[in-house]
Amino acid sequence: MIIVCRLYGDSHPLESLTSLLSRKRITFTEASKQNFAPYKVGDTFGPTWWTCWFKVTLKIPESWRGKEVHLLWECDGEAMVWRDGQPVQGLTKEGEKTSYILSTCLKDEEPHSVTLYVEMACNGLFGAGQGSMIAGPDPNRKFSVQRAELVVFNRAVRELLTDFELLIDIVKELGEGEQRGYQALFTVNEMVNLCDPSDNSSFSKTRSLARNFLSQRNGESQHIVHAMGHCHIDSGPFFLFVFSQITYS
Repeated sequence: MIIVCRLYGDSHPLESLTSLLSRKRITFTEASKQNFAPYKVGDTFGPTWWTCWFKVTLKIPESWRGKEVHLLWECDGEAMVWRDGQPVQGLTKEGEKTSYILSTCLKDEEPHSVTLYVEMACNGLFGAGQGSMIAGPDPNRKFSVQRAELVVFNRAVRELLTDFELLIDIVKELGEGEQRGYQALFTVNEMVNLCDPSDNSSFSKTRSLARNFLSQRNGESQHIVHAMGHCHIDSGPFFLFVFSQITYS
């Protein structure tokens, strides 16, 4: 979908990006005291099972006041963002978590100059095999960071994409032969016709079509579904996987 290209708006380069490669796992305290060397996006490092620490120095433009600002980080390993000496969020391209929120609505009193550390494990989300999650690890595999920059995040686009994805999944699961599946397909088609990727004002109008569909009830006996988050903690890169646990009432 063309609208995916609108997920990120303006971008701004980092002030500096340096790295430290370690053969073994080291603590944040130990890593932060080491000497970091300049790193260029796209350069490879490794091999498998090593750990690469990055020191990220950034300055958010004053003109981004009032906007949602993210650090966009795309790499082929598992990563953890550290801020003020604390782990705050995992990043993984395979898990479609490639940005860290610096501010949901940038204000003057918020720090515009920030230093972060990113701890990256030299392995993928499902190990370090070649071409398959069940393949044996490749001990000589190399890794890299493909993107590292500041971006303005378009929350309205993310919410609209979520509505699209939800309705399309309903169509796939129920099929066009089911009345509810057909209604979902009809709604998606209307949304596509109404949405103009170049016009932000069309996003809320398009989402209203999804809200109308999703707000329809099938009688008082219809289930109320509650989503509860919990996590699975890997001992390797300390990466958090968040799933949905569904309960009915």
